[in-house]
Amino acid sequence: MGEDKAYGKAKSDDILEGKRTLILLHTLKSCSPLEKKRLVSIMDRPRGRKTEKDVEYVLSLFEKHGSVDYARARATKLMREALAALSRTPWKGDKDAVALVESFARFAVEREW
Repeated sequence: MGEDKAYGKAKSDDILEGKRTLILLHTLKSCSPLEKKRLVSIMDRPRGRKTEKDVEYVLSLFEKHGSVDYARARATKLMREALAALSRTPWKGDKDAVALVESFARFAVEREW
């Protein structure tokens, strides 16, 4: 569908595949009944029956309802809680392993969508 791939995956992939993500769930909760009806109709279609216009509509709803920002804020909060718990846990193993887990958690949350 021609959009940039910030981390090796097009923004449209989850939409085309019909994945139920936190972004989608937030949008469904936030949108109007008319928007919801069209959104569900699009997401229920098989990949091959979704058009570029369908994807653009879904992305516009994500933007309109702040769903990407919501999911990012939620992920950041959960990451901070997890890293705080990790820092309180007595660790007898390799300290580099802890640093790797922390780096992975930050990458997963802070990457561009």
